[in-house]
Amino acid sequence: MTDHKAIPDAELHEPKGVAGAAAGTTYHADGAGSGSWSLPSASSQSASITLGKTANNTSATTITVLDTYYPAAGTFNEEDAEGMTTTVATGRLNVATAGDYDADASISIISSRSTAVVCFSFLVDGVATGGRIRRKIGTGSDVGAIAIHAHLHGLAAANYIQLGITFLTGEGGVAGDTVTVENCIFNAHLTKAS
Repeated sequence: MTDHKAIPDAELHEPKGVAGAAAGTTYHADGAGSGSWSLPSASSQSASITLGKTANNTSATTITVLDTYYPAAGTFNEEDAEGMTTTVATGRLNVATAGDYDADASISIISSRSTAVVCFSFLVDGVATGGRIRRKIGTGSDVGAIAIHAHLHGLAAANYIQLGITFLTGEGGVAGDTVTVENCIFNAHLTKAS
């Protein structure tokens, strides 16, 4: 009987189970002579973008309708993307693998409105998802800082994640007011593939 390690390349075959393996999966050996097909490690699905890295961003987000989230204005810079892509012109982190994602952002802002509460949420395909975080701004020239985090469940491949901003009714904002995200570090990574 021929030892497997001595079989010439031309006589080798694909691994068992490859015909039934889903696209994008890889074979993971269990160390006991067997294994299974599964999606790549979650750590290989991440992206990070920044805004105002070397000079403050000056593009303002106009809140045309209160209680409606608008994506942060400005051209972002890609810092890292592994298994995901980014769209820097619109501040999007583009999902490549369906599953659950953690999203984080650290933000510094100014507003055209004094003593108003600015509200942030992550947007998935333009829809506020994962809760909201509020921050009151003193005078219009005050710089406010905030960090937000969300665990986003059940995203599909081709979804995108953005940072959303609004003023809430009754909390000092007026339609037409602006918020400028001067600086931002925004990232997301896959925690569980589905």
